[in-house]
Amino acid sequence: MEAGDLESMPAGRAVLRSAKCPPVVLETMPWYTGPFAAEVAAAKIRAGQDPTVARNDEDPEPDDTSSLLPRPPKAAVEYPALETAS
Repeated sequence: MEAGDLESMPAGRAVLRSAKCPPVVLETMPWYTGPFAAEVAAAKIRAGQDPTVARNDEDPEPDDTSSLLPRPPKAAVEYPALETAS
């Protein structure tokens, strides 16, 4: 792959290179769409971070037919209130 090929890859794709193995194109899965979304959100809250996710224009479309992965199940994730020091 040339540098231009890497730059033109759609959002949500990555290239993995490892010693003695050919490069592999991967499809990434945002944490908030995966099976551990609730656990990650809870960990972010414990770390004092806001787990709210705003959609980015660069995010892959959920109905993208070129997806390499099975469509992740959509489950409502309830975020506990973020405690702030007053």
